[in-house]
Formats: sequence, structure tokens, C-alpha cells
Amino acid sequence: SKVKFLTHYSAPLSEILWRQNAFSVNDTADRLGRSLGGAGAIQNFLVREYELEHANIYVEKPSGLEHNRITARAVVQVLRALHGQLRKHQMKVRDILPVAGVDRGTLRSRFRSTRYRGGLVGKTGTNSSKDGGVSSLAGLAMTRKHGAVLYAILNTEGDVRTYRRWQDQFLKNLIKESGGISRPLDLYPTKV
Repeated sequence: SKVKFLTHYSAPLSEILWRQNAFSVNDTADRLGRSLGGAGAIQNFLVREYELEHANIYVEKPSGLEHNRITARAVVQVLRALHGQLRKHQMKVRDILPVAGVDRGTLRSRFRSTRYRGGLVGKTGTNSSKDGGVSSLAGLAMTRKHGAVLYAILNTEGDVRTYRRWQDQFLKNLIKESGGISRPLDLYPTKV
């Protein structure tokens, strides 16, 4: 006879991913990564399925901490492939990444003015003790002239606060020079 040993209920994976990305919960990222086979399996998947060059990526830890490496071009490749995968499941990037200036998390206080609010989704990466200071921002900006624009800004060896200001200014200029925001992404209810 069969005996029920364990039952575990969790939030949907999309909600777990959204929360992990919005708040940069490294422990969640590492646990999810281990459940997928670990850093090596993730790296091999990205090379095999998303056709990344081996030289453009090195995953030591799923959370991105430690000695991980990826080029901006590879980040954009991953975002493009992710966008396609989400569409196959009737989802949007917004379902797993926070809207800057709208949703709670690491992007809450960025892009808050009405001119830019709701104009992009993104994932931050910050480590002030690695490589002389690391700050990155990658995601999708909604522009009138060019539609959805994938972006990846990776800064190392400097002041994290300065890099954030530079990233914000670069993306604001991109949106402004592209005719503004095509449609705000904050039409959905704010995640908590």
C-alpha cells in the first residue's frame, strides 16, 4: 500500500521568480539553481539552448554572487530567449521582473517621475565588495519609436551609487530620444 510521506505547497513559480528578482533574494536564486542541477547545469543550458558562447559566460553560483561572469551581449541574448519562452506560456517579462518606479524591491525608488514611471522592467545586480564595486541593470524599456528595447548595463571597478546614477541617466536618455514611453507597464496591479 502507498503511504503519503510529504506534501509541500508553494506559491506559483512565476511569483517566486518575481519576488526573487524584485528583491534580489540570493538565497532563493541559489536554491532554485541547485534544484535545476547547479551552476554547471545552468551554464551548460545557457550555452546549449540559448547559444551563448562559452567565453561569454561563467556561472560559479546561481545567485550571481562569487566569481560569475557574463557579457552584456550574452545578457541580451538571455533576455531575448526568456521573452520568447514567456510568450509561449502566455506570460510577459513583467510577470517575473519588477516595474521600475512602481513595484516594491530594488527598483522601487528609480525612474519614479511621471515621464519614466512604468517605462521599464529590470533586474539589478549589486556587489560593492567584488571587483572594486559591481552594479548592473538589465531588462526591457518600452519606447515609442523602437517598441520594446532590451538593455544590459554592466559596471565594475567603481562606486555603486555613481554607476546607478549613470545607468538611470543612460536609460532616461534612451527613452527620451526614442519618443518617450510607448505604454506604461504599471497598468497591472502592483505586486507585493
